[in-house]
Amino acid sequence: MQANMDLIEESSALDVFTTDASKEYISMVYVLVLLWGLGDVLSTYFAYAAVGTAAGETNPWMALLLSHNPVLIAVVKGAVVLYVGVILLEYRNLVQRTPGWRLWLVGVVVLGVVIVLNNLIVGIIALSFTVPVSSRPLMSPDGGQRGGHPHR
Repeated sequence: MQANMDLIEESSALDVFTTDASKEYISMVYVLVLLWGLGDVLSTYFAYAAVGTAAGETNPWMALLLSHNPVLIAVVKGAVVLYVGVILLEYRNLVQRTPGWRLWLVGVVVLGVVIVLNNLIVGIIALSFTVPVSSRPLMSPDGGQRGGHPHR
């Protein structure tokens, strides 16, 4: 009887460990999906809006989508990220048996953070070099300010 109780306690402890590992895995997949899906799409749109052209996009697929219709990025990235998320969740047991799965998932998440930060930096730099129209001096062709007297 005691042997059965020890086996049950050992099994329960193992289940708790597996449950924590599964929660960790699922959390990392959700972070990956949100980062690569929502974070990358929104930061790409921000950089594109700030720069005003797709010419600076280093990813040729994204440049192509931006040049045709920027909405396509949300559609394509959403579909790809959703597919990857479903596959990673469906094959969780297989992935978790693979050596180095945590390192791989963390690496993919970190790469996503780097890409989102890069997009944000590109957008911020582009905005910092853009001079708003309202701050430009209004000059008439003869050198005088509009609405006032020409400088003497």
